Amino acid sequence: MKYPRPRQTGFTLIEVLVASAIGLASMGLLLSLFAGSLDRMSRVEMQSQRLIVEKEIVGRLSLINPAQTRSGKGNLGKWAYVWRSQPLTEFRETSAYFLSESAATEVALFTISIRLSTANKKPVDIELQRLGWRT
Repeated sequence: MKYPRPRQTGFTLIEVLVASAIGLASMGLLLSLFAGSLDRMSRVEMQSQRLIVEKEIVGRLSLINPAQTRSGKGNLGKWAYVWRSQPLTEFRETSAYFLSESAATEVALFTISIRLSTANKKPVDIELQRLGWRT
């Protein structure tokens, strides 16, 4: 009498190797995507920090009369900046409508050039225009 052969259960070695190769390939892809997203996230964080610094510097320079103070420099955390103002127009008298006892009598438009830099990044140049005055 012939006895039936028991059926094999489990995986063969080739099936295990193929599954391992597929798993390793998908893990490699996921790790490269994760590393790329970390790199992008650090770049976005650096850019947002730079924008905050730029806003703070522009706020500081808004308190300065570019007709009286033509250049300067400063630090803000790890950022250093140098600025210079150049007149864009000649001084013009303001109309009597805008005058008060302490108001400026002559105004001119100035371009303020700002160079923002840190130790390990290339410098960033910013330009803005502001009115300067003299009494």
